[in-house]
Amino acid sequence: MNFGISTMPLEDYQLKSKLTLLKEVGIKYIEIKPKEGHFNYYNPKYLDEMSKEFKRNGIKVVSMHMPTNGVDISLIEEYDRVWSVREVEKTALALLRLGGEILVVHPGVKLKMRRRGKHDEKRVNKA
Repeated sequence: MNFGISTMPLEDYQLKSKLTLLKEVGIKYIEIKPKEGHFNYYNPKYLDEMSKEFKRNGIKVVSMHMPTNGVDISLIEEYDRVWSVREVEKTALALLRLGGEILVVHPGVKLKMRRRGKHDEKRVNKA
């Protein structure tokens, strides 16, 4: 069995600055959290540089999470949904460039409820 870690706990730092730490604690497999300032998935030059850094530190990118910066592929509004799908596509291209194989994608639901009761639970389960 291979053990890996998500970079989500490190999302407030440039991922490049934490690769040595990951190597020192024996992490060989990671799932990347794409986030501005942590991992810039949309920049090909940056991706190529990071690919070299991963190899230098003996770390394999196995998966990447979809962006969470407002991306929601389940939105009803077509413009927003299409934008979200395009952002997910960008992460897929970045993942391929890094040699990873698993893209974590899941739709979200925005609920405008202040309290939750049994009727609210039914609405959530239908969504």
